[in-house]
Amino acid sequence: MRYMFLVYSREKDFAEASPQALQRVKDGHWAVMDKTRQRGIFFGRGALAAHRDRHNDPDILECRNLDETIEWAAQIPTGCKGGEGCIEIRPLAEIPAR
Repeated sequence: MRYMFLVYSREKDFAEASPQALQRVKDGHWAVMDKTRQRGIFFGRGALAAHRDRHNDPDILECRNLDETIEWAAQIPTGCKGGEGCIEIRPLAEIPAR
């Protein structure tokens, strides 16, 4: 099943972060995307059009089960200083062709 990972970070936290901290988050995020591409489970990345005081960058991965999905989510760094709810996982339903 494919899952969308919504990465939430408070814009204020990014504004207050040092350039080194921002680079660590960026490098860590790219590292996770590179790993998932190598395993053939990465199916896209994009930005949602609407947001409030947080940054939304959804990634889409195809995982075997929810446990694997949670393991990948735990590897995605965020700029929200470790606060809970920074990564939201949403299963994507398959829409059958007519």
